[in-house]
Amino acid sequence: MPQGESNGLEFKGLICIFTSFRSFSNDLAVKRDEVQRMFDAIAPTYDLLNGVLSFGIDRLWRRRLIRSLGGIHGCRILDVACGSGDLLVAFSRHGVRSMAGADIATAMLRRASTRMPQSSVPCLLVAGAAEELPFRDGTFDIATVAFGFRNFEDPLAGLQELHRVLRHGGRLRILEFSEPPPGMWGTVFRWYFRRVLPRIGAWVSGHPAAYSYLPDSVRTFPSVPAVLDMLTRVGFVHTSRSPLSGGVATLYAAEKSRDSAHPQT
Repeated sequence: MPQGESNGLEFKGLICIFTSFRSFSNDLAVKRDEVQRMFDAIAPTYDLLNGVLSFGIDRLWRRRLIRSLGGIHGCRILDVACGSGDLLVAFSRHGVRSMAGADIATAMLRRASTRMPQSSVPCLLVAGAAEELPFRDGTFDIATVAFGFRNFEDPLAGLQELHRVLRHGGRLRILEFSEPPPGMWGTVFRWYFRRVLPRIGAWVSGHPAAYSYLPDSVRTFPSVPAVLDMLTRVGFVHTSRSPLSGGVATLYAAEKSRDSAHPQT
């Protein structure tokens, strides 16, 4: 791992992409490789389909995430599973000090690199997994994950890494799809999400498996209480969750304790 610019996030260039992968167990490595190939394949149509398939609501959810953080001027931001950079672009408009994005799909990172405003704050893009982030302890003021947490090979290990790279008092936000509660809205959403969305996604992207994976991954993802429990087990405090759009998505909030003696598990 280079000991210069990226560790302290005090770099001058706007965009820099480097690779940082570790060796996982066989099962985890298989999942990582499958997810990486899938998102590399759909990168050219990813942004278009996000907007079309969510009717633009995904942008509102990201704005809600940023608003939930309050003042972020001068903050050092890390966005994990950053994809094509939607959240990083949004953060760049709020006077942040510096940004870093990590993703396992290099095609997504290349797309993100073309979207960053040239007058923006410095942004480091890292091709690597959430379970081993190539940054020093306490590097960031804010860490975010938007619609990528369910793709972590090891969610608990990923949360431990997010906790490690945050400074004491640093804030975490996770935006993720969730299963809406039973009722008419839940029934309509599940029909659209499982029947309609995969067909449109497959037709536009040419990759049916990617858009079948989306509802399958949401259906098998841990419940909201289970995610809150994982956050607490890792050592986060002040954990909370906010259901969005009738429970279609959930915004999780947490903070790294300001007390350096706070226990971690």
